[in-house]
Amino acid sequence: MRYLMTVFLLLISVSARAQTWGDVESLGNDVNSYLDEGDPVVYNGVLYFSARDRIGGLGDWDIYYIDMNNITTWTMAEPLLQINSAYLDASPSFDQQNDVIYLHSDRPDGLGKEDIYYSQRVNGKWQKPKNLGLPINSSSVEAAPCLSEDGKMLFFCSDREGGFGGLDIWVSLRTDKGWSEPLNLGSRINTSSNEKYPFFSHNLLIWSSNVLLQAGDYDLFYSHLTSEGWEKAMRLPDFINSESPEWGAFFDTQSDILYFTAIRAEGVGGYDIFKVSWEVSTSPESFDRVQALLYRY
Repeated sequence: MRYLMTVFLLLISVSARAQTWGDVESLGNDVNSYLDEGDPVVYNGVLYFSARDRIGGLGDWDIYYIDMNNITTWTMAEPLLQINSAYLDASPSFDQQNDVIYLHSDRPDGLGKEDIYYSQRVNGKWQKPKNLGLPINSSSVEAAPCLSEDGKMLFFCSDREGGFGGLDIWVSLRTDKGWSEPLNLGSRINTSSNEKYPFFSHNLLIWSSNVLLQAGDYDLFYSHLTSEGWEKAMRLPDFINSESPEWGAFFDTQSDILYFTAIRAEGVGGYDIFKVSWEVSTSPESFDRVQALLYRY
């Protein structure tokens, strides 16, 4: 285990301000509260996020939403009641091609401690979430789903057998027969520590890891998938990461805005959602190339 940690530390570079960054801003009181908010995602002009024990919720973590145009206009976020339950419901992600929401939950009909569920919107109404089942879910934890923009790749974290230790990031590919057996993203991404809350778009992967405990709790890292495979894991700079945990990131490639979850003095309280402009290189996704590269590992 110590050897794996040493190898990973040699691969990590701390990202510098050579990239173009804006100022970190809180999303304000319409989204954040004195409780916990996180897991932001923008879909069709609407911000979806998770919140814990918030007014209007049904219990534990629930999913909320607000029109992006209404933020800072004194219009409060509303709970997604057609999806939420009395159990944990968090980490929304969307299949943009089919108008399907994915989330993770610890509902009692699951296969393990936490499972991934999905729901399709029909005639403007979200249907009752269904367990995604095998081979995605198992008797272990499967959480924090992220769909690629073309809906052909499902990234998630799990502590299932076959990983490097703790929570790892896995991906399943959509085939004519359904979702493939999940593939571990390999040692360029995963370590003997925990890697969770993956976000993938335009060959850019962002995730949270506690591999560098001396730099804080969970920090945000990123890597690009190139024709040669995953690039070195890069830790986001210190004005993003801190001594407190950072997790639940989402990068809007249309606006070049990075949304992330953190505890900060300038926040409202607990975990809040923040945003910062980030000019970073991305490239169009190619499912065939991604598929070929992933099966190398």
